[in-house]
Formats: sequence, C-alpha cells, structure tokens
Amino acid sequence: MKNNMIAFLMFLLVSLLLAAPTKAPDKTGSEKDENPVGISFIPEMDFIAEVDSWTLADTGKDVYAKDLKAALHNWESIKDWTASKITPPLVRSLSRWAKKEMTVYKKAPTLSKKITLTPVRKSNQDKKLLFEATLDTLPTHSSLVTRWLKLYLLYDQMTEKIVTVTITIRGEILE
Repeated sequence: MKNNMIAFLMFLLVSLLLAAPTKAPDKTGSEKDENPVGISFIPEMDFIAEVDSWTLADTGKDVYAKDLKAALHNWESIKDWTASKITPPLVRSLSRWAKKEMTVYKKAPTLSKKITLTPVRKSNQDKKLLFEATLDTLPTHSSLVTRWLKLYLLYDQMTEKIVTVTITIRGEILE
C-alpha cells in the first residue's frame, strides 16, 4: 500500500512538472512560454470532471462547425508540442488494469496525421466545449475489453482557443 502511494505521488509530481508553465528565451532573447496550454495526464478511467460530469454536447450536423474549425486550427499550433509529451513510458504509466500487456507498448502515436475531433461535452455557463479524439487502441487484459488512448481538448468558445489538453486511457466492455 505504501509503495502504491509513493508511486502515485511521484506520478502526480511528474505530471505537475510537465504541465507547469515554463519560460525559455526565444531567438530574440526575450522569454516565451514553452507550454502553450495546460496539459494533464490522467490514469486509466480516473474521474475527469469535464468528461464525467458535464452536459453531453448537442448532436446534429454542424452544431459546432465554427468551434470545430477554430479548434482544429488551434490544434495545428500545439500538436507537435503535445506529441513530444506522449511517450511510450508515459502511456504505460497511465495504465491501471493491463500493466503486463502494456509492456509491449513501445511506440506512441504520432500526431502528424489529421485527427478526428468530436464534441462530447459542454459547459454552458463557462462557454466551453470538450473535444475528444482516439489516438490509439491499446493492448488489453481481457478479450471483452477495448482500451483506447484518448485525447481531450478543452476549448473556450469565447477566446476560440484550446486551454487544456488531457491524455488518458478509457476503456469499454464490448459484449
């Protein structure tokens, strides 16, 4: 139990360090933010407020067409930065139920290809949307379970910017 707590605290510390805004000199010598948005790495199936408690996004053709277009445009400016954070050891560390099976996971997905963003949740009071994309199908511990590496982008409709990137593992029993 004590080792699990230490491992969990270390995981949280590393996640906080990766997500902390940092500054570095640019070519002109002035400082710029290295982390263009917040980033979170959430262990498999842990509670994520936006995913697990926000209202379902409206469905229907083109309901969020303007927001999707702006989010994809913004995504282009942060995808390489995001990709640099998604390493095989990181993905393996997010796994909770298929640790043994995840030892074969050696190549993190590249984000150079176009991803499909789907609006899945919304917060009317904050004017925020949560977009979801599946980055990879992961090894599983049961033939009944399918597991995916998920990307969630928290998008602010007022500023038309992505404010947070969340990487996690989600799974589902398919009977």
